[in-house]
Amino acid sequence: MEKIEPTRRKTPIEIAQDNYNDTVELKNTIGTSYFIMGKLLTENKRNGLYKLLGHQTFEAYLATPEISFHRTTAYKHMKVYSELIEYYKIKEADLQGIDQDKLYLILPYVDKTNIQDWLEKARTLSRSDLRVAIQGKKQKQLLAAGSEWLVYSDVWEKTQPISRWGKNPHQTIFGQFVANLINYYTEVGEKVAAAGIPDTVVRDVAKEFKRDYEEVAEGADIALIPDAFEADLGIAMTSNLSLVVSQYIPNVVVMFKKLVKKGGTVAFYMRGAEINESEYTDFVTGIESISMGEFASERLIIIRENPDAKKVNLAIKDKTLNHSFERIVIFKRDGGTN
Repeated sequence: MEKIEPTRRKTPIEIAQDNYNDTVELKNTIGTSYFIMGKLLTENKRNGLYKLLGHQTFEAYLATPEISFHRTTAYKHMKVYSELIEYYKIKEADLQGIDQDKLYLILPYVDKTNIQDWLEKARTLSRSDLRVAIQGKKQKQLLAAGSEWLVYSDVWEKTQPISRWGKNPHQTIFGQFVANLINYYTEVGEKVAAAGIPDTVVRDVAKEFKRDYEEVAEGADIALIPDAFEADLGIAMTSNLSLVVSQYIPNVVVMFKKLVKKGGTVAFYMRGAEINESEYTDFVTGIESISMGEFASERLIIIRENPDAKKVNLAIKDKTLNHSFERIVIFKRDGGTN
């Protein structure tokens, strides 16, 4: 009688290596199989498999030559998988043929009562029509008027301030926003500079993400700022856009130039319940004009407008929550050498 060898249980490092090999193979033939990629990446990050392969961070794992995923792409795969397949229990077969970018676009707006309706819209509508469906009449009117400033993103959601970032995170830019900015626009060891942020939140996030950090103190004289921080990412904010537009755009341009090196990015955070659209447009065109095109806008990001209060309240168990919408506009400094 033939002896049957018992099945050997794989070691954690073998499991991690299998995950890695599967990810590399799938990366080369991903096609419509991005759901499997989302599953592999989610399992890797969730279970810390990348650490068993010698990587300190998941981002370092993504940057390996064989994987070579930009973090934005990787997290898009993961978010579509974790929400639609894991949370909403949608079958992969029911998602085939729908562009992943459109699935990603509808995620902030779906719930268990409307998900099938949104999936049908994502399947049948063009991206531009889907954006109109998402943003409704106001967005449609702005597009008809030729507004080029409105591009919506769902990666900047906030629920509540994270207390480890900042001394008083309720009164300043939320750490989640800063974390997204640093995560998407810089790499480990690059420099982040902050200007006029009335808290330690940017410094705290930069330290946690292992970025170098410099700052311009709130209320500092622009003329006294060092000539060049040479940062890869600068973060500044205002709570009074109308004042900036009417008096301070030249100063803002000077500040931008001192914050980041050429090729660097500036995120200008606007805090306020109401921002007039023409005023916003004046601000963006003013920066581009006065800087002679050296700072070109990469379009507006809406953080959250008319949030699903029920969903957010459920997440943080705060029935009194009432968030206004907030914006970050990204400026890219023209490349070259200083």
